[in-house]
Amino acid sequence: MTQPAETGQTVKILKRIGLIVLALFVAVLGVILSIENRSPTSIKLWLVETPEFPLVVWLVVVFLLGLLVGSSISFFVRLREKWSNREKST
Repeated sequence: MTQPAETGQTVKILKRIGLIVLALFVAVLGVILSIENRSPTSIKLWLVETPEFPLVVWLVVVFLLGLLVGSSISFFVRLREKWSNREKST
């Protein structure tokens, strides 16, 4: 039988390997995305037309904006819950 310390160490190693595999997958996906989407693209929004950039640039910008907006919403929801719990306890 294995010792509990050995099992915990095995889990750490498996998590690290999984993280490395995930990072490699994302890196390969990013390289493929950048190679396949080099065509210049402009975005037209009602009255505004953006300058032409490769499609991959627009995809990364939109992804980062989504990440920023999602993180901000999550932060403010947690902050509101924290304040709500603080008021209930007093």
